[in-house]
Amino acid sequence: MKNLLLSFFVLLSIHAFGQTSITKARVIGAGKPVSIKGIVTNGNELGVIRYIQDDSAGVSVYDTSLSKVQLGDSIQVTGTLTDYNALLEMAKVSSLKILSTGNKLPAPINLSLTNAFVEKYEAMVVQVDNVTFTSGGTFADKTNYKVTDGTTTSPVRTGNATNLAGAPIPAKKVSVVGIMSQYSPSNPATGYQLLLRSKDDVIAGQGPQIQTVLMQTNITNSSFVLHFATGKPGSTIIQYGLTKKLEIGTLSDSNKTLAHAMTLKGLSPTTFYYAQAISINSYGDSSVSGIQYFSTSSLSSGKIKAFFNLSVDTTVAKGVNATRLLRLVDDTLAAYIGKAKYTLDIAIYSFDNAKLSVDISSAINAAYTKGVKVRIISDGSNKNAALSTLNAKIPVLKSPTTQSYGIMHNKFMIIDAASSNPNEPLLWTGSTNWTDNQMFTDANNIIILQDQAIAKAYTLEFNEMWGADSGAPVTSNSKFGPDKSDNTPHLFNLKGKMVEVYFSPGDHAVQHAISTIDSAKKEINFALNILTRTDVANEIKNQIINKSVFAQGVMDTNNGTATYKILSPVMKKNLRVYKGGGIFHHKYFILDATTPTGNPAVITGSHNWSNAAENTNDENVIIVHNDTIANLYYQEWVNRFKENITAVDDEDITTVVAPKLSYFWSQNTLNILNQNQMETQYILMDINGKRIASTTFAVGNITIETGALAKGIYLIIATTPSGIQTYKIIKY
Repeated sequence: MKNLLLSFFVLLSIHAFGQTSITKARVIGAGKPVSIKGIVTNGNELGVIRYIQDDSAGVSVYDTSLSKVQLGDSIQVTGTLTDYNALLEMAKVSSLKILSTGNKLPAPINLSLTNAFVEKYEAMVVQVDNVTFTSGGTFADKTNYKVTDGTTTSPVRTGNATNLAGAPIPAKKVSVVGIMSQYSPSNPATGYQLLLRSKDDVIAGQGPQIQTVLMQTNITNSSFVLHFATGKPGSTIIQYGLTKKLEIGTLSDSNKTLAHAMTLKGLSPTTFYYAQAISINSYGDSSVSGIQYFSTSSLSSGKIKAFFNLSVDTTVAKGVNATRLLRLVDDTLAAYIGKAKYTLDIAIYSFDNAKLSVDISSAINAAYTKGVKVRIISDGSNKNAALSTLNAKIPVLKSPTTQSYGIMHNKFMIIDAASSNPNEPLLWTGSTNWTDNQMFTDANNIIILQDQAIAKAYTLEFNEMWGADSGAPVTSNSKFGPDKSDNTPHLFNLKGKMVEVYFSPGDHAVQHAISTIDSAKKEINFALNILTRTDVANEIKNQIINKSVFAQGVMDTNNGTATYKILSPVMKKNLRVYKGGGIFHHKYFILDATTPTGNPAVITGSHNWSNAAENTNDENVIIVHNDTIANLYYQEWVNRFKENITAVDDEDITTVVAPKLSYFWSQNTLNILNQNQMETQYILMDINGKRIASTTFAVGNITIETGALAKGIYLIIATTPSGIQTYKIIKY
């Protein structure tokens, strides 16, 4: 009864005065309308949600009407309180008024870990001092971390789009500032987490403040250069070794600078080195980076092969034709297994010999019989019928089937990683599972790299799941999914062509993929089974709108609508939904495949672009910076794109009589009279979507060198700062 009376008088106060304090609003609780005023303590970096705080308390507000509300705004907002997994928030905002902008933010409440993570401080800005992050590496968006003061360990989480992504996780004690939030579906007394909004929320000591991770360049067989940046001038010190003890030694330069570089010389080929950066200012204060892992280049051939199981279009080849393995994937796989002399490590999600023309189990058994040490990791939730036909002495480890774990989704095979002959180690990976549908029907790709350093890096990943580097697995030490750490080198030099390797979870593969997509100069092509990560979709959208990159892609029909809604308005007819048979199982992006001055690259592997792949599954991503490989994938992509064009939809295409476009053909030239009165890029394509030519940006009349083109219907994609338009034109 007391609670009812209290609610009555509080509501009476609201109706009488129109506004209440946040403390009183919190007493009212979920299900009631309130009107409150406060200072906004976060911006877009946490997504739609805004936290507001007055002198008494804080509360969250979740409504798209606040999308333009910024940090430091004073707002008055009316709406209904609700309980979202133990977080009290206002939803269904009925009224919003921005009273003023640029206000001084509430000072953080300084607390200890023991007393900060309680309901009293929910939605308020707090600070905890002298804490250490329990993991190293680099920050990523939308990721959980832990800090400890030596007694208590508590969770912190990064926002959706902070500038923390890619920054090194401090190795020393820091102060952490953030908004105390809560997410607990089952227990309202738990789930408190401190939300980090930017780099400013992680306060280092008074040293030079290292602001970037160690970056590697100029990789050779015997040396490489490490770079890092500091916020204040400091010396350059690199400690390195073959173990985390950094036992080899220290290199230093006492000159004070913000941009640091140090060359490590006298190294051995195909060898992994741990390294850590230190910088000291003129007052003796120091900053220390996390410890990272780096590789020298190998003595291998560096050859890369790509295979596809469906048709390719060699008319767009640049010197090397792509190879379609027409019902020969199983035969090719067996042949590569037969190459193994010493070791064969296999991590495969789905494995079934039924309906294959070549029995893969027999090939593995034959390798084992001739003395090859075979180890196999499979997904524990899959039947994997072929495992029962293996030699009983071959050790097999199945991944966990716990609720917190996803799937062991890898499809890689490592051959002879430790061979004394650097031209024998091989890595087989890509999107293809070892089943008849995956090899013969579903759209898939395979990439094979002959490089010992990469083979050894994948072996490290295999051993982490295996729990040892021995023949038998050590299940008490094996780590899958979220339990894994970032423990492999990531950058490799294959005869002048750079290759990046990442494993999920732990290596922030999505962030690296986004960085690579951001490097596109002119074009992006993609073929994706799953794209539910809105950050990836928004990156593609940003490339189109802000950099005028030309993007085309095919997505499988099982994609989430959120990403399709992001891409469809800007890509229009250049975004296709798969209509063919089987599963569209690719997971690849191609960058600048037809742009000579661009950055040709391919992103492929087992990694679907989903939260599960990033956070709970075991996955691998390989990024190949190689113009030949980009063109091979482009030859495959062209046919997949053409297959999903059923007809030109006249409702979405402006005809040639439209006032924005006039043109005429000369012998080998298309002449366009640009009437847009703004910079415009024109791309000429045939009716099947094959790109013929394009202009650079220009104002005024434009000519496109087309070569001898047959009579018929063609398409022009016109891109301006205000949007993209498709035109149908005819050559008579």
